[in-house]
Amino acid sequence: MDRRQALKNIGLSFGAVTMSSTLIGALQSCQSKTGWIPQFLSPQEADTLAQIMDVILPSSEALPGASDLNLIQFADTYLSLTKSPEEKASIQQGIKSFMEVTLADNQKNNWKSITENELQAQLSKYLKASDTKREQWWEAIHQAEKEAQASGVFPSLAAEPLAYVLVSEVRELTVNAYKNSEYIGENVLVYVPVPGKHVGIVDLQETTQGISWSNLSD
Repeated sequence: MDRRQALKNIGLSFGAVTMSSTLIGALQSCQSKTGWIPQFLSPQEADTLAQIMDVILPSSEALPGASDLNLIQFADTYLSLTKSPEEKASIQQGIKSFMEVTLADNQKNNWKSITENELQAQLSKYLKASDTKREQWWEAIHQAEKEAQASGVFPSLAAEPLAYVLVSEVRELTVNAYKNSEYIGENVLVYVPVPGKHVGIVDLQETTQGISWSNLSD
C-alpha cells in the first residue's frame, strides 16, 4: 500500500514541505508577527494545532519550542497557500475528529478542560500505537481511498483513523518547519552562508558531530 498516495487521494496529506522562497519568507516573517489572525484555520483550530505542536516540540532551557517560533502561523500560511478547498475541508475535519476523540477518551465535553497531560497521552495513543492498531487505521484509510477513487469525491472517514492521520501529518509539518526556521537553521544546525565550499563525501560525525546541515542560505 502506498500510504502517502492514499492520503493524497482522500485529501488528508499535508504533503512534503518543499521550501520555496515564498514559504521560507512566510516562515521567517512568522517569527516577528504580533496580533496574528489565521488566514485558513479558525481561531479554535489554530489553537488546537498550536497545542499539538507544543507537545511535539516543547520549549526547554536549551532550545525554543514550536510556540516560541510561532510555527502555527507558518502552518496556517502553508496550508492556505498549498491546499485545495477539498483538502482544506478534510484537514479541518481531521482537527474536529481529533478533538472529538480526545474529549470522548477523557469523558469530557469542553475542550478547554483538556489538560496538558491528557493531550500528551492522546498524542502518545497515535504516535506510539502498536503495529496492529496502526494497521487497522491504515486499512480504514485504504478503504476510504478506494471509495474516493470509485466515486470521485473525498469520502468520510471514522474519527479515530482521521485523528491518527491528523496527528502524524502535524508532526511531520512541525519538524520540517522547525528545522527550516531561521533561529534553528543559524543557531542549532550547522550553518555555512552561501557561497560555501565543496568538501565532497564526509563523515557527519567527524565534520559536525552528527548535527544536520542547515537548509538556510543568505
